Amino acid sequence: MAIINTSTKLAEIWSAVLNSLEKTLNDKTVFSNFFANTQIGSIEGDVITIVAENSFAATVIKNKYLELIQDHLVDFMESNYKCVIIDKNSFESQLKINDILPTTIEKPFVSNLNPKYT
Repeated sequence: MAIINTSTKLAEIWSAVLNSLEKTLNDKTVFSNFFANTQIGSIEGDVITIVAENSFAATVIKNKYLELIQDHLVDFMESNYKCVIIDKNSFESQLKINDILPTTIEKPFVSNLNPKYT
């Protein structure tokens, strides 16, 4: 599974997926209301996080178009990814939390040896 970490590459992939989705949907109103302001927020392991403009758009996309999005992503990514749809505010909140929390928590070293004999 390829690791894609540049925002430019993510934007290129999502643009291609959106172009394909727009042709498949063939409904400009649905596309402009729900998909026009979406983006790939992150790819971590086998999970792609799609960021929608608001919670209503995220809910509609998740409930009606998730399988279609996953099908189109397979065409462009050549691998099966699980899609998570999240609204912009929730995604930004997660980013802030991840910036605050350390990536690893180091525990102090505790020895079982008797200090009298070491």
